[in-house]
Amino acid sequence: GRRFLSSASASEAAGYFEGPWNDKYLLLEEYKKEHGNCLVPQSHLIGDVQLGRWVSDQRYLCNKGKLSADRRGLLDSLGFSWDPLADKWESNFALLERFQEREGHSNV
Repeated sequence: GRRFLSSASASEAAGYFEGPWNDKYLLLEEYKKEHGNCLVPQSHLIGDVQLGRWVSDQRYLCNKGKLSADRRGLLDSLGFSWDPLADKWESNFALLERFQEREGHSNV
């Protein structure tokens, strides 16, 4: 399960997640509760936190192999989309396939 260190000592926290990353992860978790997904628009702000930019940065870091497996696992547990455009394409293609099965054609 997820392990957050809100009441842990600084020395314990140093071995897991540093505060700023964890804080933004928790904001993302709240965003998902409110919106049902982790598809945060790049310009989205929560207070003075650029959550949309942070989400984009996590994708970038992952693509460059610079995101830890622990962090990736936490984001995966939220249903984080690593490639939103590809995910949207797949979702729409699945809708087209269901339409094709139901209607016998794909002329939409």
